[in-house]
Amino acid sequence: MKLLLKLGLAALLLPIGPALAEVLYKEASQHSGLVPSMVIQTASNSPTGHRVHTTLANTGEALFEFELDEPGKFEVEALLYADAIYRNSMAVSVNGGAVGEWELDIDNTAYQWRKFPQEFQGQAGIQQVRLLGRETYVRIAAVRINKIIEVPVEKLEVHASEAVLTPPMNLTADSTGDYLSSTTNHQGQADFTFLLLEDSQVRLDLLAQGLTSASDSFWLKHADGTQEAIHLGASADFKWKLGPTLNLLAGSHTISIVGREALARLRTLKLTKLGAIPDPEPQPDPIIPAAPAPSRFESATNLTEINALSFSDAATKALAAAPNSKIILPSGTFSNVNVTLRGEGIQNAPIIIEGQPDGSTILTGKILLTVKGSYVLVKNLNVQNYDSFSYGSYGIVVFDDCAYCGLQNSRFDTSVAAVMDLEYKNDAKHFKTIRIKPNSQNVEISNNTFKNKQNAGSSVLVDRELNRANLHEGHRIFRNLFLDRKLEKNDANDFDSIRIGDSDRSHSPSQEDAEALMTGENATLVGTTVEFNVFEGTRLTDSAYNSCVSAGNWSAKVCKGEPEIISIKAPQTIVRFNTFRNNSGGLTIRHGYMSIVEGNYFSGVNLPQGISTIMPNSYGIRIIHQNHLVLNNHIEELITTSKLHGGISILPGNTTTVKKEYWKVIDTIVSGNFIRNVSPRPISLASDYGGDGKTLLPEGIVLTHNVVSLCSVAVVNQAPDEAYLATFSSYENYFDCLSWGVGLVGSVQIPLAPTILNNGFNLPNDPGIIGATGVLYNSASKHAGRLSALSTLSGIQAASRMEKLSQFLMIKKGSLYDNYLPQNRNEVGSSF
Repeated sequence: MKLLLKLGLAALLLPIGPALAEVLYKEASQHSGLVPSMVIQTASNSPTGHRVHTTLANTGEALFEFELDEPGKFEVEALLYADAIYRNSMAVSVNGGAVGEWELDIDNTAYQWRKFPQEFQGQAGIQQVRLLGRETYVRIAAVRINKIIEVPVEKLEVHASEAVLTPPMNLTADSTGDYLSSTTNHQGQADFTFLLLEDSQVRLDLLAQGLTSASDSFWLKHADGTQEAIHLGASADFKWKLGPTLNLLAGSHTISIVGREALARLRTLKLTKLGAIPDPEPQPDPIIPAAPAPSRFESATNLTEINALSFSDAATKALAAAPNSKIILPSGTFSNVNVTLRGEGIQNAPIIIEGQPDGSTILTGKILLTVKGSYVLVKNLNVQNYDSFSYGSYGIVVFDDCAYCGLQNSRFDTSVAAVMDLEYKNDAKHFKTIRIKPNSQNVEISNNTFKNKQNAGSSVLVDRELNRANLHEGHRIFRNLFLDRKLEKNDANDFDSIRIGDSDRSHSPSQEDAEALMTGENATLVGTTVEFNVFEGTRLTDSAYNSCVSAGNWSAKVCKGEPEIISIKAPQTIVRFNTFRNNSGGLTIRHGYMSIVEGNYFSGVNLPQGISTIMPNSYGIRIIHQNHLVLNNHIEELITTSKLHGGISILPGNTTTVKKEYWKVIDTIVSGNFIRNVSPRPISLASDYGGDGKTLLPEGIVLTHNVVSLCSVAVVNQAPDEAYLATFSSYENYFDCLSWGVGLVGSVQIPLAPTILNNGFNLPNDPGIIGATGVLYNSASKHAGRLSALSTLSGIQAASRMEKLSQFLMIKKGSLYDNYLPQNRNEVGSSF
């Protein structure tokens, strides 16, 4: 005998129902023995031609034997006939077990199969079924035993009492029944287990209650670790909330609900089947993209259009709109706007609030747009001559408790002197343009233009929470244009275009938690990605510049300009494929650890102001803290007079405890970078040693496959001696300068023809390529695991990254960046 169904262990633990498979059958004439007064007779009305029955009440026995080749649960059935109420029962014993009475239905017209009500557990071998006489003339034509096969029962609805809980999520009861709730915001989890018998597209529905607008949401935790907010809305009782659509394969699934707002209530989760899983869209190979991945909002189609008369009207209509709705703002100029734009979209069906695509929806004066909810996109805004101090938010567009939201195709331009003066009077408040608050996740800032900002405060600020080990940001800032950031009060701080985090929160999550996330089997990016943006014209105003020219002192702080165009003050930030042209400033990893800076282009050529046509105090990448990866950046035509700066600068530290200070640089990889005509420090080690007490020297740095040309000294050491360089690793770096500069092994000077200097390098027969990639990816290397994890997180497979490292010498000036960087302004910023 063979089993007809094969069940997984997970399924066996879930509710099941019986299915039968006939195992063995014997006719009356095949009995193994009769005990008087049980007799066998021929019978014309018996389906088998014979029958056994007792002729004396409560006596006689008929034995039937069956041989099983495997154990299992079974039941006994008999093909029988009973013709009167006073002779309609018999008794049964299986394998010598207890005797059970068998009351039969009366049917005096034909033989029928009747099941003995008690099941039995059979073992492989002979099974003995004894039919014992009880009432006379109950006629038996055949006997069979059936194997009971337990078939899983589809489980599509799970009550709160069945969930597995992680505190502070707990089960509570009131007069209406049990429900789940968390006592603390963003904490606690409930795991619900479902069973599907076939691949299905389903909708997750919740029987839930929001007590108030501040306690009406949960997080749905996806398998990849990301979380989607589910907002219930306040209600007086429990109601069904239609949730997101999921594609689930047949089998057991655990769906996790995480606390978001304390005291929100959940009674039941239900999967509503919508049909078969649609065929997936073809996925490209995970290689370096020729263009950034599209916005998540591009997948929305056939949106319901709703016209609004004003921003306040749009706010009202967005709050009431169903997913997959578009609120359209009219043309016109709107002044002094302070509204909250809240919507509850879902994946692939957002709420979009948009102005006119030609830029004729204009905002001016005091402005505050607070965006809340989930899957809300604001787009096509033309913001001019703005100010928001009166509203106290320090931002024009503020994402507050917003998950999977976005700002797209909008323009922010301040060019009126009166407004600029107003901003300067409020410098202490450091006015931001875009602010993403810590309670928001997975926000997109894409295809926007930021122009002519002059006061302190970031154009885009990502705030972070303090001491949250499970911090997940997942923000993406891409295809934006940051243009003509003029610096008048440039001796102050906080004039960056983009700032990720701040000093006090730069260690959340802790390094141990970050490493666990980065090197785990299912590594999940928790930081922010900044990619495919253009930064151009960040420099002093004409008056400030002329003053510095007259004084002839470019090293003075007032003449430096803002040194941090992008300021990274958070762990696990990715900055890739951005273009920096003609700026006073550069990219700084100021705090945090495990960031990636890759494939960016820095150039100071053709600036209308500057010394020798090159902007003073412009630089490439400044590195502080530890465990970073700086790969394949193109840095050319820069001049800086500050000891802090160079093409790539690795700073010393001055603390291991004070978060806002300079932390020691440890275990950072600088590889495959092209640095051309950067003066006076193409690569600077221990930059500004001694300044602000910075004497903790870098340690464990890997320099490999970097190319430096058109310089006096390739690598400048600013420390008193070179003893600390013994902790460095240097492999196959190339330079065409008067000297390499420091005592690092693995550096080769190659005289290069002028055509190569102008067009890049092409040395495919380099013998050190294999050795270098072996060092980086050898399983014994302490960097191998981290490189692999970082590669996965930045969307690039390790093999592709290795291939890039091995082919770096074949990259010609401009060719890589023509393919990967938005050199043309039309590719970035707003459409108007």
